[in-house]
Amino acid sequence: MSRKFSIPYNHDVNLLTRLCEEFPDKIDNIYEVFFPIENEIANTGRVIEQKGYRQEIERIFEDAKKYNIHTNILLNAGCMADQVISDSFLPKLVDYLKSLVNDYGLNMITISDFYIAAKVKEKIPELEIECSSVAYVDSVNKAMYWESIGVDIMVIPHDFTKHMDYIKDLKSNLKKMKLKLMINHHCKNYCPMFTSHNNIEGHGDAGKKYMELCETFSKPWRIYGSGYVTPRKLAVYDDYIDVYKILDRYESTQRIIERFGAYTLDERYTQRIERMNSKIPDEVFDKVLYCNKICNSCNFCEQYYNNTTLQLFL
Repeated sequence: MSRKFSIPYNHDVNLLTRLCEEFPDKIDNIYEVFFPIENEIANTGRVIEQKGYRQEIERIFEDAKKYNIHTNILLNAGCMADQVISDSFLPKLVDYLKSLVNDYGLNMITISDFYIAAKVKEKIPELEIECSSVAYVDSVNKAMYWESIGVDIMVIPHDFTKHMDYIKDLKSNLKKMKLKLMINHHCKNYCPMFTSHNNIEGHGDAGKKYMELCETFSKPWRIYGSGYVTPRKLAVYDDYIDVYKILDRYESTQRIIERFGAYTLDERYTQRIERMNSKIPDEVFDKVLYCNKICNSCNFCEQYYNNTTLQLFL
């Protein structure tokens, strides 16, 4: 099976070239590159300085076209209230996106706000729309609302990466909307800071403010139930997932190359694959995949971690 992967753009203009040179036989596995919208238009889920960014965007489109890779621009801030209540925002956004579609061939936009997604699809029907994980689609009914406005693909929230029953229900009930899965998300499940963290990240760096609290809750065994999928376990999802998303836009080019190599099971990255596989043993992964996620009544993950030498890998 030829798996499709979504690659994060990390503001290295040579990223796609380096990936394609490193993996000439796996270019077809690189489905798309995702990158932030320009700050003067709107915010994304992460605020990063964009000095000379228009030139970077032009280079992204140039390389993507060269290697036949789709382009996906991000409009996925957690809080977009300022944009929604502004009468001038949507016309400006639509004009901007139309220019990217017509001049550069933009394929997709990832949007976190339902209202904005509906309006963009209405004005630019040829532009594919992705429902961001930040929208936190936590039910089949909610997913069907997004599908009803013509959204093409949905990113499953990291809390549900290991809810296989939910993923199966999505696949069986959605008529056209595809599914995308983040595969190396390390955040703990059901984080109490998810909403506020995402809202702040759309305006500035919330990392330092949340670090102390995150460390309080981030026990090492929580990775078992997190949104992290080991390379060998991708096969579990192949019948349900259309695109696998590799994180993150903050990572170095070398780290992105290594992760892509591991997830495509490239023999040159055997050690990397084994290190990633060792983080979650099969018996733990398989149990968590179908458990009820009520940890206080189970405590399997903590007990397993405390009773195995595999904790050394974490």
